[in-house]
Amino acid sequence: MTANASCAESFDTQVSVSGFSQEDGTKLANLIADVIKNVCSEGIDLSALEGVTVTPNYQEALAQFNSGLPTPRTPTVEEFANGRAMAVRCKRGDRFKSHLFLDTDIVSPLLLGETDPGWKLASNVLIHELVHVYDADRIGRDLANEPFTNDLTGWLFLITNATWSEYYACLLTAETDPSLDDYVTIFLSAVEQYPRAIREQIIAYRSHADIQLLMDFVKDKVASLFKFAGYVLGNLDGTGRQLELTHPSAWQTIQDADFSDFWLELQAALREMNSQPWRDISIYDALGRVAIRYLNSEGMFPRDESQGLYVEIPAR
Repeated sequence: MTANASCAESFDTQVSVSGFSQEDGTKLANLIADVIKNVCSEGIDLSALEGVTVTPNYQEALAQFNSGLPTPRTPTVEEFANGRAMAVRCKRGDRFKSHLFLDTDIVSPLLLGETDPGWKLASNVLIHELVHVYDADRIGRDLANEPFTNDLTGWLFLITNATWSEYYACLLTAETDPSLDDYVTIFLSAVEQYPRAIREQIIAYRSHADIQLLMDFVKDKVASLFKFAGYVLGNLDGTGRQLELTHPSAWQTIQDADFSDFWLELQAALREMNSQPWRDISIYDALGRVAIRYLNSEGMFPRDESQGLYVEIPAR
């Protein structure tokens, strides 16, 4: 079952739905197309949206998708959350686009109507992913030809890009997003476990001496930690709230974990990114500085040298 969504006559995108009866599949495809049109009407440019696929075989669909890029996308699998929706970057000729994949379970409540408790979450997931389409296209247009100044800058971008991406998507959807409690729970799990895991890997590195193994581990863990913070901070900023008031016990946990200063620095950096014009890759510098300070606090001191990225890890 398919439907087409057209936004201001600038583009058409096909919505393909499987796993439903003919009637329900057509209805769901049309509902999704209507959401796309409504998002466009709010001034969000979705011209980079190639298409939408709703499928009960989410993992297989991602694995089989021809993105035109060298690295295939796989479902997000975190220790605390598994993804069931993804805006996948793809390349068609010289243009970067996005294709949206949605698991049937996550969007099927759209069929139940606005009075159903699951409808609000399903609607927000869809809009959240559409914001990713817009944001990825904006980054591609504004920053694609901007070289990283050095290897350290590129490595920090890999750590912090998802922080901005999730912050921005949650910021724009905050008024309709019922998931703040879940975001907070996921972040607290990460802040309680990831710093310890990083320290354990640093100790292990002193035995195996594989710096690439350590750097890859640290990159992934810090990127996830900051990304989970981005979810919470985006929702809070989008609704004008503060964590210490909405979740005082969570804020105390963050303070006890010695992360409160980094939390406030992340918030300031993300707000600055949202308020400034995006002229070049330096828009990420403030987030990168927070990442550097966090790594320093864990005993890692990365810096750029003439031969590339160098990391000093003093004995502690």
